[in-house]
Amino acid sequence: MKSRRKGVASVVGTVIFVLVFMLALGAMAYEAGLESQGAQSQLQADAQAAARGGERVEFSGSASALAAVDLGGTGVVFNHLILDYPNGTVYAVATSAAVPAGGGEEVASMVPAGACSPGSETCMSRYDAIVSGAAPGSSVGLLTSLGDTFWYYPGSSSGGAPGYYGTGSVESTTSTTYVGVPGLSFDGASGQTYVVQFYVGFWQSGTSSNPGMFALSAPSGTTFMFCGGTDFSIAGSNAEPPSNVCTSQQGASLGETQTYPGSCTSPSLGCEFLGTAFVTFGPAGTFQLEFEGMSSGAANVMADSYLVVTQVP
Repeated sequence: MKSRRKGVASVVGTVIFVLVFMLALGAMAYEAGLESQGAQSQLQADAQAAARGGERVEFSGSASALAAVDLGGTGVVFNHLILDYPNGTVYAVATSAAVPAGGGEEVASMVPAGACSPGSETCMSRYDAIVSGAAPGSSVGLLTSLGDTFWYYPGSSSGGAPGYYGTGSVESTTSTTYVGVPGLSFDGASGQTYVVQFYVGFWQSGTSSNPGMFALSAPSGTTFMFCGGTDFSIAGSNAEPPSNVCTSQQGASLGETQTYPGSCTSPSLGCEFLGTAFVTFGPAGTFQLEFEGMSSGAANVMADSYLVVTQVP
């Protein structure tokens, strides 16, 4: 009888041990699953943070044709347009625009039709007032699907942060008279003074070179003083300093854009035009960088060339 009881106890003990062992295995599997999910979530979070950190958007063009240019490595999706006023009023309105890497989209095309509630004024009229400088201290923002916000501060806003005006793609001309470089211009307010910094990559293609590729134009009654010139590099040596000149003449060459015959003649051997202009507007209008080509070839401005514009208080 005792032997039978011992046998039963042994079986029960074995069953209990197996159950406990299975529960332990289940707990370990559950914990491993949680750890795996946590690691996967962390990887996803890290990937999203890296993607967010890689977003880079800058604004180019004049107020009438302001564009958001994607300078990051991947495309960007905008889902809200933000209108921010210095009194604390903020309008965040839904929009939808997907911009590929290296591409651009006119900001005006992202402004929804109809009124910006509260109030009866349309979103477009509010947007126009901000980018034209008619609403001093205000700004326009674009929110991406990853949570980044990029801001445009009009150069004509009182005390505004620098405005950036650039080329989203290569711009070329074979015109033998000066014409505007698309994107490298800004609209200034009457009587206002601005500091304009130039960072323009370029090359010339053809059998000959144009030694005076760049000029400036502005409304009649506007005064400016530009100082700067061409920066270039020689293979196997350090970069040479710019060939600086100063000028205040509209429609006239801003200085040499070749350092010797045949220089600056391909994208891989391109040069950079650097300088600073101090500009005071008479009437309101557009300050424009111009270029001209040759009958034998084109003048080319590289993508991601920029004017950085800061209003002088």
